[in-house]
Amino acid sequence: MRFLLIPRSLAALLFLLSVLFTCGLAPVGARGLAADDVARADDVAGPLLLEGTLSEYFIYLPQPSGPAGTVRFVVQNIGQRRHNLRVVGNGVDRATPDLRPGQSGEVEVLFADPGPYTVYCDLADHADRGMTTAFVAEDPFTQP
Repeated sequence: MRFLLIPRSLAALLFLLSVLFTCGLAPVGARGLAADDVARADDVAGPLLLEGTLSEYFIYLPQPSGPAGTVRFVVQNIGQRRHNLRVVGNGVDRATPDLRPGQSGEVEVLFADPGPYTVYCDLADHADRGMTTAFVAEDPFTQP
């Protein structure tokens, strides 16, 4: 049986490099990185994608809740009037552009805090006529 002979200093260097790359060079704060520089799980996997529709006077979303984090709402106006999709609550206020019949639009929303958010069309009296729903951002640590 033959053994590969390498100098001790090279073996020590290889060992040190493997430890540093496996465990990280230093804690995040010590490397000068801010907490925002660290990739979150939803950033790596991509945002939750919810594709829905807008019409007189209804908003369809495929699910009423999802994990807190980034959600991309992609909606198509299948109605006869202009519509949009606005998401508000817990410091969030994001909306698609106004969409003509047949148009699609999207908006990415960062749900930093778990809880309920209002989703509605903010044009004219559309929300009063029923074009409103809720989306609940769930705390991923309390889900079964």
